[in-house]
Amino acid sequence: MLVALPVGKLVGITLGGWLGSFTRPKPERSRIPVLSLVTIGALGGIGFTVSLLMNELAFAGSATVRAEGTLAVLLGSAVSIVLAGILVTTLARRNRRLHPRAIRAESRESAPRTSHP
Repeated sequence: MLVALPVGKLVGITLGGWLGSFTRPKPERSRIPVLSLVTIGALGGIGFTVSLLMNELAFAGSATVRAEGTLAVLLGSAVSIVLAGILVTTLARRNRRLHPRAIRAESRESAPRTSHP
């Protein structure tokens, strides 16, 4: 579970998003960057509610195995958090580098306005 949770979500969400991008007719398709899909997949690995439920149901007969499963799910989510943090930071840096004017325009729009008497 420690490896399956972050890797499974990463691979599943990335492939699902990539395949989903082909559902529209070719002229209307928008290209989703692979780094963005991988980042979304890593963020998806943070959720662990269903994994904890499945752990409880699968190992109901053994408290020790159930506790180990719970720990593995929580550690797997922690791995996803770290990986997602690295990927979001990388994606943000890349976007700032590729679109510096958009960043500057956005920061000007969100700056507090002061009135002069």
